[in-house]
Amino acid sequence: MQNGICPKCQAQEVYRMDGNRLYAQEVVSLKGGAISKGDAPHKYLCTNCGYLEYYLPLTEENLEMVKNNWVRVMPE
Repeated sequence: MQNGICPKCQAQEVYRMDGNRLYAQEVVSLKGGAISKGDAPHKYLCTNCGYLEYYLPLTEENLEMVKNNWVRVMPE
């Protein structure tokens, strides 16, 4: 979606809202704490089909926390 094309319907009707606001329902909890307001997710929405993606600007510390505490999804 970051390239302006929806991966679900291939439409070029993608809009972005930068992570300058963090709403309570958007807080992403990482083991050991939640992301800070400075790490608020960037949102991409396709106005053709409604598909929505979030991208977190993670710090090295947060990336290590995820790698050490989340379950990695292996390719099938």
